Amino acid sequence: MAPKVTEHKWYSLAEQASTEMDAAKLAILVEQLCSALDESRKPPALQPSNLSCQ
Repeated sequence: MAPKVTEHKWYSLAEQASTEMDAAKLAILVEQLCSALDESRKPPALQPSNLSCQ
């Protein structure tokens, strides 16, 4: 099974945060990382890619 897009996103953000030296940029990356992790923990039916307005 291929990793979900959100899994790839948080992993990429974590890699970026691990090397970021600028405190302001690091804070932004950590905020984005937290959001991506929250998104990856939602049940599949509640993830934005599975929601549709009909």
